[in-house]
Amino acid sequence: RYFFQSMKWFSLISTLIVLASCGSGNEVVREKPNGVLPIDSMAMYMADVHLLDAATRHREVRKLGIQAHVKKAYFDYFDTCGISRVRFDKSLDYWSADNEEMIQVYDLSMEILSTKLADIKGSSAVEEEEPSLDEQLEDGARVRKKKTL
Repeated sequence: RYFFQSMKWFSLISTLIVLASCGSGNEVVREKPNGVLPIDSMAMYMADVHLLDAATRHREVRKLGIQAHVKKAYFDYFDTCGISRVRFDKSLDYWSADNEEMIQVYDLSMEILSTKLADIKGSSAVEEEEPSLDEQLEDGARVRKKKTL
């Protein structure tokens, strides 16, 4: 009899533990510490940091041996953009503690980088459409030649 009574209590306690672990559907809201960058600002800074990181790894930078200058630019970036490296790292720690939030930061960061890339490609396409100086000189010579004929 004692065995069955303890099994009932064990079953009841196990069921309560399972129900409690399932939660009530309310998500736990993390409190954001002072100084943590908002998600959109964090994404913007991360996009810039990714560009700086890519610059340090670029083959031309390595070939020219200017990695030290590029790394200095990386560290100077935080001074010029108005946030400290400590604040950036603190924000990165906060956002990366939650996978879903970090995915949002990265998605926004990738959108920013994609927009920058599209702008660069768009401006280079416009530049390619304009005739070069040599082409303009050749065209000018053809026009002068036709006038003299």
